[in-house]
Amino acid sequence: MHVDDLILNVGQFLDEDTDVMVGSVEVNMLSDNMPINLENLTTVVDFNFHLYNMNYFSDTDQIPIITDELSEEEAYLINTLNDTQSFFIHDHLVMTISDFNWSENYYSLENKMLILTKFIHYCKYNNYDYLALMVGKEAEKQLVETNVTEFPKVKQYEALGFERINIHQTPVMVKNLNEE
Repeated sequence: MHVDDLILNVGQFLDEDTDVMVGSVEVNMLSDNMPINLENLTTVVDFNFHLYNMNYFSDTDQIPIITDELSEEEAYLINTLNDTQSFFIHDHLVMTISDFNWSENYYSLENKMLILTKFIHYCKYNNYDYLALMVGKEAEKQLVETNVTEFPKVKQYEALGFERINIHQTPVMVKNLNEE
């Protein structure tokens, strides 16, 4: 099902133990031609993010240690970013997103790209420098129906300005939010 009229509900808090901003985004769709209120909103997807303000880290080597406490996916993202070193310099705000939880019938690559476009705008508005994510394997149902390989959608992320920064099995994509 195609989604339109998206509303991002963003919540976040500072994890004082790690100096990392932790948050989540709930993406809602407004029902057709209805006034904006809670009864007329349908949750399409929610996802998590972490925001790293590099001014708070005197040593970038401590960042992978901190993320080991967060999640396996976050550790993979940060270790991949850390291997390039250019993302973790002073004055950068680095956002990672993960754990997309789709409501039934709303997952499609088209919807994901639409949501990412809206979230990129949110990140630019807040003056974040980089947005990083992992390109997950497509759902088994999608693979069977379309008879495609596991990571066929990297080009769609590249169309949004993301660049693949690794050659590992699971692609990590990064968007420089200060370009364009």
